[in-house]
Order: sequence, then C-alpha cells, then structure tokens
Amino acid sequence: MTNKLNRILKRLFDINFYSCLFDKWILILLQKIYKFDKWHANAPYSCRPYKKVLVNEINKLDINDVAVEIGGGLGDIISKIKTKKKYLIDLDNKLKKIIHILHKNIIFINGSFDEIKTIYEKNIDILILINWIHELDKNDILDGIYNIKKQKKIKYIVLDEINDNIQGYKYKHRFENIKDFTTIKLIDDPEKIRKFRILKCKNI
Repeated sequence: MTNKLNRILKRLFDINFYSCLFDKWILILLQKIYKFDKWHANAPYSCRPYKKVLVNEINKLDINDVAVEIGGGLGDIISKIKTKKKYLIDLDNKLKKIIHILHKNIIFINGSFDEIKTIYEKNIDILILINWIHELDKNDILDGIYNIKKQKKIKYIVLDEINDNIQGYKYKHRFENIKDFTTIKLIDDPEKIRKFRILKCKNI
C-alpha cells in the first residue's frame, strides 16, 4: 500500500506528467483539425523520455549543416537537432501543414527513401531512421540506405533496434554490420523498449 501511495504522490507532483497530458490534448485537438494519422498525437516529446535522451546524444556529435529524418512524424526529434537545415520526410502528406505550424525550422517532404534526391545538399550530417523500421524487411532498409549513399555523403546514421524481450513488433533488426559504416554509440532507451545505434561513415 505504501509503494502504491508513493507512486500516486510522485505522479501528482511530477511536472512532466502534466506537460505530457497537456501536449497530448493539444495534439489530439490538432489531429481532429488537420486529419493526420492519430498515432502521431499519442507520443509527444514530453511523454517519451527516449526522445530527449536521443536528441542529447545526437547533439554531441560533429554535426553542423544538414539533418534528415525519414518517418519523422510531427518532427519532435529533428526539430531539436542543432543543424542549419532540417529535412523531415514522411509518407503522411497531411503532416505538412501542422509541421509548418509547430516547427518553422523544418522543411517537410512527402515520401520515403526516394525523395532524398529532392534535397539539394550533397552532404548529410545525420540521417535518422527510427520508430518505423521494425515494420520493414531489413534488406529494404539497407537498400534504401545504400541508394541514398549513392547520391549523398552521409556522415552519421541513427537506427533503432527493438529489445529481444519486447513483444508486438514484426521485426527486431540488428545493424552491427552496415557496409562502410561503424558503430560509435549504442544508447539504451529509458523505457527499455529499444536501443539506438549511431553509426559513422568510415570514409568521412
């Protein structure tokens, strides 16, 4: 009983809990107006500790100019990456208007891997692929990365890997061996669902 009471009291005095509730409420309201996929409204930055951990780790890297996130949803992560230009590529074109409202510093592109060709810059400081790659076959993900690499120089890549004990995911890929890249960091998710692998190109 004491432990349960402590958990309740901790929640009542946790400012993050109220920030999370408020942010969810705002996003649910915006989802009804702009009709983007509902799941985007369920995990704002304030509700998912892993996002802050990942942003902090990425911003420690030697990145300056261009960040690209594929499947970036509402832009919670890439909006906080410290580069001059930020590109968010997503299949849900209904996100375009809301991202422009939430994040003036993001350039939104509708699509997936192939739309990298529409980005003018030849160098990408960091390419972020998380929260959706467990739905695709590993070869499709690697083909996408290698096709981008033919067009652009990629300095860093961030991928997520679902932990073995977690259920409900189609795939649990591991990316230790990606041609021309080496792992420099493996970051634990505070929520214990996944790990984040940061790889650096060997030729840069």
